Amino acid sequence: MLIFHVLPVEILRMIVAHVPEGQDESPVVAIKSLSQTCTTWRQVVLSCKELFADIQLVQPQWTALCFGILNPLPVTVRCKNFDSEWDFSGSFKYLEASIYAFREHASRIRSVHMHLAAVKEGVVEPYLRSLSLSAAPVLEELTIFLNVLHALPLSPAIFKGIIPRKLRVLDLHAILLPQLSTLMRSASLTTIKLRSCFVWSSVDEMVK
Repeated sequence: MLIFHVLPVEILRMIVAHVPEGQDESPVVAIKSLSQTCTTWRQVVLSCKELFADIQLVQPQWTALCFGILNPLPVTVRCKNFDSEWDFSGSFKYLEASIYAFREHASRIRSVHMHLAAVKEGVVEPYLRSLSLSAAPVLEELTIFLNVLHALPLSPAIFKGIIPRKLRVLDLHAILLPQLSTLMRSASLTTIKLRSCFVWSSVDEMVK
């Protein structure tokens, strides 16, 4: 008999929870591999909510699975370019996942981290537009990191123009930010980092 068949489920969950740590690639790969080991491991993985609380937006199916397992808990979502040579077709599944997350589950997103500096020019704008699909009432942290050579405007209608009242941390890199953005009007803001950013007094001035 294999040893994990006699270990308590609680111990197995503790082991599984540490598997993605230190992964050089997306932790999604490690989690999927573990869940395909056998029926027992699959059941343990699906019952370990900690594995899914930090969602990598890699494809719509994976994103939907994570949100379903964690329902109705708040989550962190990340869009990170693991492959610096992304092309338009390779980026599409990531974009689909991003649109799905912000259209269907923005009300549960607590943190957003978009690291898109290595994504090719012309692919990033749709990701930023996806942030305007819905309000984000429980959002506490927003990080957007773009390539300094291709700074892009952030829509004044981000999160449907509704102030994220719980936003505490705003960390932007290479962003054109309207001065009257709702992001700046959150009463909970304690940390603001604007690196290689430009703040404009009006949207008209920003697009000149």
